[in-house]
Amino acid sequence: MKELWTYLQVTVVTFGGWFGWALGGFDGFLYGLIALGTWCQAERPSIGCNINDTLRMYINDCLKMYNMDA
Repeated sequence: MKELWTYLQVTVVTFGGWFGWALGGFDGFLYGLIALGTWCQAERPSIGCNINDTLRMYINDCLKMYNMDA
């Protein structure tokens, strides 16, 4: 039983280390998404908490800014 527990701990720590390494460079991107969601929620509270609507609105606004149709 102790050996099984040790293997489980090693597996969890290995996955956590890999996950931290793989996503370590995306913290700025995640902060940006949080800021975008907060800004859009303050700008247009009727959207609700649906991230799909928030991202769709942001992409459409960006496309309009560069005179591209969505």
